[in-house]
Amino acid sequence: KVKIKLDSSSNTYMNIIEIRVFNPSGTNIASTSTATHSSNYGSNTYPASKVIDGNTSSFNHTGSSTNHWVLLTFPNNILIDYIEIVNRSGYLNGNRTPTSIQLLDSSDNVLFSQNFGTWPQQTKYIEIY
Repeated sequence: KVKIKLDSSSNTYMNIIEIRVFNPSGTNIASTSTATHSSNYGSNTYPASKVIDGNTSSFNHTGSSTNHWVLLTFPNNILIDYIEIVNRSGYLNGNRTPTSIQLLDSSDNVLFSQNFGTWPQQTKYIEIY
């Protein structure tokens, strides 16, 4: 599992265009996962599945709250080389920018964790080591 988090003590939203998960051969395997997120905005017009649809014109949108997350659950164990998170344009380095990532096993034990705060570029590259 891959969990992207926005740790915030104040109410905000989280919008992500894409989460790309690359295996050691360089293939984006994110579309083989199921995406869920911490809350829905409105009537779920922007579901979590938008982050793995391969469309850079769509995005997910959580409801207003604190401590958001998007979770990608894979059907089988996978090997991950690196991950890219693409922020929604116009919301870079701000209060809607994810701040950490976790890799979890099937029992939700944390295998890898990295805090990175906000970033000014549209795409965040995380190498898994």
